[in-house]
Amino acid sequence: MKKMLAALVSSVLILSSAVAQTVPAPTIAAKSWLLLDATSGQVIAAQDPNMRVEPASLTKIMTAYLTFTALRDKKLTLDQMVNVSTRAWKVDSSSSKMFIDPAVPVSINDLLHGLMVQSGNDAAVALAEAVAGDEGTFVTLMNREAQRMGMTSSKFANPHGLPSPDNYTTRSRASRTTRSRSRTATVCCGSTRPWTA
Repeated sequence: MKKMLAALVSSVLILSSAVAQTVPAPTIAAKSWLLLDATSGQVIAAQDPNMRVEPASLTKIMTAYLTFTALRDKKLTLDQMVNVSTRAWKVDSSSSKMFIDPAVPVSINDLLHGLMVQSGNDAAVALAEAVAGDEGTFVTLMNREAQRMGMTSSKFANPHGLPSPDNYTTRSRASRTTRSRSRTATVCCGSTRPWTA
């Protein structure tokens, strides 16, 4: 009787395991997507993860990362005030902005909030100029860092992610890189909360 019960329990466990492993991926109305377990790095489900897509706000993550690196390296400080260029102020008026004014200097701290909370494209340009002197040089730094991170199928054309034929990535590479960068935020910035509220 005990042997039969043990065999029955084992069969149920094996069947449960087999059923759990054959659950189909969800239907999602997107051309390309990827669901990644952030702890293990295992891809749970995906659809065309190597298709070229616009990086959109992933670009802002790279902009923030390079800004945090400049802060870590003492090239910038959070309370440092920067002048806002006309180029930053004039970034696509129909896009997300923090509404900075070229007549009013803004702190790196406030620009980071504008970048990461408001998704401000104007903040992205202002930070790029603060880190590298101009937007073009910053984009070169972004692409150099992307290659160093292993983002071999990615290219950045601007610091904010607004559409451009030269701004692309894949879900596969982007998800793994984002996972990697989020795990190293403490190392980069010295804390899990690198700027003040």
